[in-house]
Amino acid sequence: MGEVYQRSSPSPIRVAIADDHVLFRAGVHALLDDEAGMQVVAELEDGRTVQQEVLRTGADVLLLDLELPHVNGYEVLEQLSEAGLRARPIVLTAVRDPELLARALQLGARGLVAKKGATRNMMEAIRAVHAGLRWLDPMLPIRGARGAGGRRQAASAERSEDRRFWPPNWDRLTAREREVAELAAAGHRYKEVARRLQISEHTLKNHLRHVFDKLEIRSRVQLALSGAQRRR
Repeated sequence: MGEVYQRSSPSPIRVAIADDHVLFRAGVHALLDDEAGMQVVAELEDGRTVQQEVLRTGADVLLLDLELPHVNGYEVLEQLSEAGLRARPIVLTAVRDPELLARALQLGARGLVAKKGATRNMMEAIRAVHAGLRWLDPMLPIRGARGAGGRRQAASAERSEDRRFWPPNWDRLTAREREVAELAAAGHRYKEVARRLQISEHTLKNHLRHVFDKLEIRSRVQLALSGAQRRR
C-alpha cells in the first residue's frame, strides 16, 4: 500500500500527531513506528502549540483532529496557512458534516481520513500527501471524493465492513486477553507488554490474535479507539 508515493530519498516522512485522545494518539504512534519510512516527531493534545511544534520539528505531515480543545483544528489550519509552513495537514476526523469537511479543505487540509477507516487509509494518505497529492477518504460525505491520483475507491464495501467494528465488546475477552488489550491499546510496544505480563512474545501475539478476532478489529489503531470509547 502506498508504494507509488514513496520517494527515493532515504529520509523518513516526519509526522506530527495532534489529537486530544491519548489512547488514539498512542495507537497511531505505534502504527507509524512499525511502518518503514515514517517517524513521529511530535504528539500534541490540544491546538495551542501545534504551529510552534510543527516549526520546531520540521514535520512534513500533520495528522490533525478538528475537535481539539482550546484552539480547534480549523484555527490550526488557518494558522499553518498564514504562516506558510511546509507541513501538509491530513485531517483524521469523526466529523461527517459535508460543510465542515469542505471548510477544512478550504482552510488548507491536504487530506481527509475517517477515523473509523484510519487503519486502512492513513498510510496511503500520508504518502500521497507527502508526495504533493490530495487524498480524500471515500467513507466521508464529500461529493466526488476520490482517492489519491483521482482513483475512486470502494466506499460502499468499506462502509458495510466498518460497521462490524463498532462498538467492540470487551466482555468477550478473558481476563488475560483484557490485560493484553489494555496495555497494547495504551501504546506499549509488544516487547514491553510481554515483559510486564511475564510471557513470551509468541504467547503475546497469540493473545492479540484472539483479542482482534473477538473484538472484530484489525489493528492497534482500532484497538486504541475501542479502548478510548470503553473509558468514556
